[in-house]
Amino acid sequence: MGRKTSSRIALILIIVVPVVLYYMMRQATIVVNYVPILGEREYDPIKKDTIYHTVPSFTFTDQLGRPVTDKNFEGHIYIANFFFSTCKDVCPKMQGVVHSIYEKFCDTTGGKNGDPIIRFISHTVDPETDNVAQLKRTSDALNINPNLWYLVTGNKADIYGLAQRGYLLPTGEDPKIPADSLKFFHSQTLVLIDKEKRVRGAYDSHDPLDIGRLQDDVRMLMYEYREKEKK
Repeated sequence: MGRKTSSRIALILIIVVPVVLYYMMRQATIVVNYVPILGEREYDPIKKDTIYHTVPSFTFTDQLGRPVTDKNFEGHIYIANFFFSTCKDVCPKMQGVVHSIYEKFCDTTGGKNGDPIIRFISHTVDPETDNVAQLKRTSDALNINPNLWYLVTGNKADIYGLAQRGYLLPTGEDPKIPADSLKFFHSQTLVLIDKEKRVRGAYDSHDPLDIGRLQDDVRMLMYEYREKEKK
């Protein structure tokens, strides 16, 4: 092959290859794995749409003594979990994981007027001990923004009912265990809720792979809502 022929082939490749790659990228279809919706569902023949399980309305009191309801989360996705302040084993690690997610997303998610799209709510399963003052001490120790991460207390039956029927988590206390023991049991699971109050994921706070999946799902939900806003 002559030098001139080799030069021509090289020139053609330099021109053609980028054009072909550009065309292929323009024609490529982006495949997105959307976050699943958990819980029971049923089909409404009148609306011709699927009705999904949603978290019911609630009213609790936060670390500043303010009422916190489901309306505080309108227009936001949020992560929910259950804890109690005197817990020495599961809770510290779980709250540490939540705090790392809080720090990661509350500084970067943006939103209208710099307001992050994500919120956090931690429900105590020991409301007798975890009053407003105790929750305030816990909040101060975590050094969190109380407008982004709510630590809430309230009626025990309401808290346990919301955990079981709303977030689909096992929570309660064992009456067989003496009162001075750690008789409360609750899930170490973190639950991801979307803007429509649907459960989009449940993640083991002690499993690094699950926490990685949670963070990916948060990003994917943000993508879902950005795409909806474009339509």
